[in-house]
Amino acid sequence: MTINTNIQEVFGGIAKQLQSAMLDKVDRALYSSLLGEIKDRIFEKGKDSNDSAIGNYSKPYMKTRLKWNQPNDRKVIIALTNELQNDFKVVPDGKGWGLGTTNELNYAKIKFVENTYKRKIFEPTEKEQKMFVDGVQLYVNNQLNG
Repeated sequence: MTINTNIQEVFGGIAKQLQSAMLDKVDRALYSSLLGEIKDRIFEKGKDSNDSAIGNYSKPYMKTRLKWNQPNDRKVIIALTNELQNDFKVVPDGKGWGLGTTNELNYAKIKFVENTYKRKIFEPTEKEQKMFVDGVQLYVNNQLNG
């Protein structure tokens, strides 16, 4: 007597779902670890995507910054109310995960700042990109080597 089943299809489908869920989790974890590096670079160190200083605030603008309890440092750190800094996070991008904001106003702030200083600021630096690639390679090696 022969029994015919679709067990191979079922297990194949389950394996693909598990693999997809695992890759989604890894993707999100890698962006989460990168997020801290990028936030530190932009909002603390005041550096752009080339790892260069973004610029200096004007003396008149420093009065506004002090009213918002921001540091008395002319180094541009793109923080006044901290709303953008708090909203910059790991977000779904339609294909997986990425870094961005959850509202249009903060996205507009990013574009405004990059246009004002004529430089990319919120894209990863070469070092940050390497960190992400190293994380992917580590994950793949762990999967291949058990």
